[in-house]
Amino acid sequence: MTLTGVQLANLMHSALELADRCLVIEGGRIVHEARRNSLDQEKARSFLTV
Repeated sequence: MTLTGVQLANLMHSALELADRCLVIEGGRIVHEARRNSLDQEKARSFLTV
């Protein structure tokens, strides 16, 4: 299954409503971490861009 950018943005929005912290994991390593209230959403979206 392939997700579009719009679907990923919707998933991210839903996850942020529930999460206290956000982690971006790439290749088994945490490459970005932030609390929900201090998350740079543009930076987080850049990790979702293919």
